[in-house]
Amino acid sequence: MQADAPIRRASEDRLGADARAVAIAAVLDPTADGQPGADSKAGLGSAGPTKPTRGSKKTGDQSRGNAGSLVLAINGPWGSGKSSLAQLVANVLEERRNSPNGPDLLDFNPWLYAKRGSLVVDFFANLRTWAGSGDQRGGDIWSDIWRYGVAFWTRSGILPRRSLHEARRIRVAKDHLCQELINRPRRIVVFMDDIDRLTVEEIGRLFWLVKMVADLPNVIYVLVYDRDVVVRALDSLFDGHGLAYLERIVQATVDLPLPGPLAVKRELDLYVQQMPEGVSRADVAAAIDGLWTGCLEVLVPTLRHAKLLVNAIEVGHALHPAIPAGILVALESLRTLASGVFDQVRTDPSTYLRGSYTAPVVPPGARASYASAVSHLLSTALPTAGSLSCVWSYFYAG
Repeated sequence: MQADAPIRRASEDRLGADARAVAIAAVLDPTADGQPGADSKAGLGSAGPTKPTRGSKKTGDQSRGNAGSLVLAINGPWGSGKSSLAQLVANVLEERRNSPNGPDLLDFNPWLYAKRGSLVVDFFANLRTWAGSGDQRGGDIWSDIWRYGVAFWTRSGILPRRSLHEARRIRVAKDHLCQELINRPRRIVVFMDDIDRLTVEEIGRLFWLVKMVADLPNVIYVLVYDRDVVVRALDSLFDGHGLAYLERIVQATVDLPLPGPLAVKRELDLYVQQMPEGVSRADVAAAIDGLWTGCLEVLVPTLRHAKLLVNAIEVGHALHPAIPAGILVALESLRTLASGVFDQVRTDPSTYLRGSYTAPVVPPGARASYASAVSHLLSTALPTAGSLSCVWSYFYAG
């Protein structure tokens, strides 16, 4: 079966993402001179880099110009490869960690901490742990991170209204931390993935963290999300002005399109060839070829959909080995990629047994070709009433 996980190394890239990662890394840190195809065993959550060279109160690499906090977004729909691209960017930057002015990396996945209700405190706890994991990594930066982080601590993790004294204490702590970060010769690149999995309130709190609390010099945030999801969440928080709010926070965006049908089909064919020997790979491949044009090419727009389909076919074959490969592929495509129609068939099979297929309900936002694609699957999955005993056992036992 195919795991639904991002790629970890450049050698796994077959869609040209590594070359894009090298270009993005060069923007995030000019010292990143990795070459496409170079693998790195270290990833987003790797151990900290070596001790940086610290001068006497110099203000970082002057060639970088603005030493303030920067935010870059990697935006794309579900299955477009956002997490894979972020991992490859981190690999390129990680290769520079032994360089005196190379970047330091921190992976902070807010989805893992949001349910605790203390996103701000958890972020600074991670930053403090990162700063203290190296030998004298940043001089006084460890204590300054801790001082600034605990200024926000409450038992519930929620930030209450602050008194004037508390606000002054926070400002002093932030000033100390900012000075330490300005004096560092190395940038900190913070990766935040799975933002579009957060609730509306959690998304709002995360962007408040990035904009208001963790807006620190020499820190770059790489935010990975589906912009449509994030904007809808921010719209509900800011009276329909979510996009304007987001644009005030993000300085640059890398938009990832979905891979083209030829690239998806090429990967789908590879997944089929990796199925276990008990499955007739040739028959499955032939069935997919027969259903591809105008049908599966519409319903399988991403590599994630391709993996879901292949895994479903593999499990379906194990449970229903008597069903011919052509019909099984159509059935599993229907169940996996058009579940609403599949449920309709199970609820009212008589309509389909008579061959008078009702027009499938097209989901909001789906292309007009969706209806014809599903109709094609139905006509393949349910060819004649006289040969459906094994198919119906699939519907009611599978």
